[in-house]
Amino acid sequence: MMKISFSSLGDPKMPLEELADKLHAAEYDAIELRGRPGAHVHWEDSPERRKEVRAILADRNLEAAAVSTYVFMASRDSGGPDRTDTRNEAENIEEVKRFVDLAGDLGAKNVRVFGGALTEGETHDDALPRVARIMAAAAKVNPEINIALETHDVWNTGPIVARVLDQAGQPNCKALWDVHGPQHAGEAPQDTLKALKAERVAYLHVKDYFTAPGLEGPYQCLIGAGETPIRKVVQLLKETGWAGYLNVEWEGVYHDYMPDCDVAIPQAIMKLREFLAE
Repeated sequence: MMKISFSSLGDPKMPLEELADKLHAAEYDAIELRGRPGAHVHWEDSPERRKEVRAILADRNLEAAAVSTYVFMASRDSGGPDRTDTRNEAENIEEVKRFVDLAGDLGAKNVRVFGGALTEGETHDDALPRVARIMAAAAKVNPEINIALETHDVWNTGPIVARVLDQAGQPNCKALWDVHGPQHAGEAPQDTLKALKAERVAYLHVKDYFTAPGLEGPYQCLIGAGETPIRKVVQLLKETGWAGYLNVEWEGVYHDYMPDCDVAIPQAIMKLREFLAE
């Protein structure tokens, strides 16, 4: 059976207890925990904090669907001034391993990673072995935890992610299917699933958007109100018997026009339950 999760990216500044209370009240199954310094969790967290986080979730009957890292494996973490495009493979491996250790302490089943931007003049063929080696090294730390490569940035189609998983060669190297990524690349859901294979999909990121004349780029909206083929993806996965997390990635932190989590949390689970019941 598929489960419904919500990412703490939805409001990084909200205390975890408060966010967990809201998810419990809306009857979510799980939460994806954003792995950022100063956010809800990070590998620098003390043993005491890790126990506290696990207790917060357990008290509210929430599973930890994943820890979402910001490791960009083809390069480095693009989120800070100390992270340049050094393509330091050893340091990337070490960082993902630390997040695997954190995920184990929190009871999380997945660790999200990014492929990352290619250096000028570099191709996927050049970067792919490096990305695969990083994933494989991290996957060997704990075979019970998936290293999940998101269909994102220039690694946003089923075939290119499948190539990485093939080369990584570890059963717990899997895909995080961000439904928006392949759609943005012009790939139909059935083609994404055919390339990835259901058993190699760790979990999903679901969000919705629409385009309109005069808007610069896509306009993110409530689940089911836009053009993202979430319903189609859910139906395709149901046909395979896939059981994993449909994780709502609410990106209001990046877009001031989006409603806050008090609106998104109940609306998203209502719509996803509707899709699951069809």
